[in-house]
Amino acid sequence: MGRTLSKICVMILFGSVLFAVGLPETRAGESTAEKLLDILHERGNITDEEYEELKRTAREEEKHEFETYFDKRLHINSKDGRFKFRIGGRILVDGAVINADDAFEAAEDAPGGDTFEGSGVEFRQARLHMTGLLYDRVAFQNEFDFAEGEVTLKENWIEFRGMPYLGKIRIGHTKEPFSLERLNSRMYMPFMERALPNGIVPGRNTGIRFLNFIEKPRMSWSVGFFKETDSNGDDFTENGDYNITGRLTVTPWYADDGRNVLHLGIGYSHKFTNEDEEHTWLRFRKRPELHISDLEPVDTGEIPADGADMVGPEAALVLGPLCLQGEYWYTRLDSKTYDDPELNGYYVICSYFLTGEHRKYQLKGNDGAEFSMVDIKSPFDPEKGKWGAWQIAIRYAEIDLNDNGLYGGEMNDLSIALNWYPYTNVRWSFNYVNIDVEDSYAETGIADGDADAYQTRFQIYF
Repeated sequence: MGRTLSKICVMILFGSVLFAVGLPETRAGESTAEKLLDILHERGNITDEEYEELKRTAREEEKHEFETYFDKRLHINSKDGRFKFRIGGRILVDGAVINADDAFEAAEDAPGGDTFEGSGVEFRQARLHMTGLLYDRVAFQNEFDFAEGEVTLKENWIEFRGMPYLGKIRIGHTKEPFSLERLNSRMYMPFMERALPNGIVPGRNTGIRFLNFIEKPRMSWSVGFFKETDSNGDDFTENGDYNITGRLTVTPWYADDGRNVLHLGIGYSHKFTNEDEEHTWLRFRKRPELHISDLEPVDTGEIPADGADMVGPEAALVLGPLCLQGEYWYTRLDSKTYDDPELNGYYVICSYFLTGEHRKYQLKGNDGAEFSMVDIKSPFDPEKGKWGAWQIAIRYAEIDLNDNGLYGGEMNDLSIALNWYPYTNVRWSFNYVNIDVEDSYAETGIADGDADAYQTRFQIYF
């Protein structure tokens, strides 16, 4: 017993010294425990039998050990690579001043109208999330938003990977595979809010989704069957609505580790409803490209419909610090009431990094081909003359919800952005938005109105 205690004391002593002064050079691929055992064995502190037994034990225990580190977010991984966890979150704090003409004031005073002109602040998002990989085959994600004083479920799914021919099978509450901008996190967009046509594209619903990536010709595809649900992914009704949604992308040009990219894609979605049943209504409405006010100047109201078909081509071109991006969305409603109206919208973006960075493009992102977190060349350090990254951007967007007697309205926005990234995980944004609304005859509609919004956001995300 005394001999065992002495060995333990020697190991603790040597461990303390080695961590203080650094380990001497030892065989590659060994863990710290194995290196320590090598030293004790070489110095005769343990016998050959004890050395072999302890080494076998150390190697067995190492399989169940985890390493923790921070690289843009917190990582907790098993050393054998079979279990991986990432913990992250975000805080978005917004402020805005909005000046509007009399037409917007009239919309505010209408029944159900919301305050639009004025100034204010809000926590746009306050989220926590965890993603994980179990047994190198089963992935999951949980994401919750605590903004506005209540908890809202965002992503909540389980995914099986490495499935023959199918690639990945995802089950749960997730984004439907439609639109480059909709699938991208707003953390990685050059503007504070998504473009106007986002109001007529599928969002998050609960269902089953298949995803895969084909190395040649750098093609990704995804298709899923979804039940229309509430914001927490729940629904139980006698007559519910269902969607089949898919997206196909190809990257014909990918060079310089993503510094030069050509991205092409198309999405399609079909909504199943029944005009002859109760509660089979479709509705499309949209705020301007800001969130601080709840006013939705364009709104179709509830439309009785048997269904709808949506198509959305998308394209993006990255040429170093310059990025061009655009999408068009078209929706045809199967509605006898309005003789199958057609709704549409589009946007075009031009962004440029003044400091030489580029928008980071991922061939195999969480939702297929998408943009990701920017890598900063010179993180903020004024003592060394480093000022982070600076980006400018301009966007024009339109949405048209009028057709065949349906007067949801037309709206176009011109947005200008200036972004400062002091660090990879931190951004300060300034956005100016000019808002123009025409021919909207909804309950809170605007026949012809104009407004200007000045916004800023400080965000931290990891």
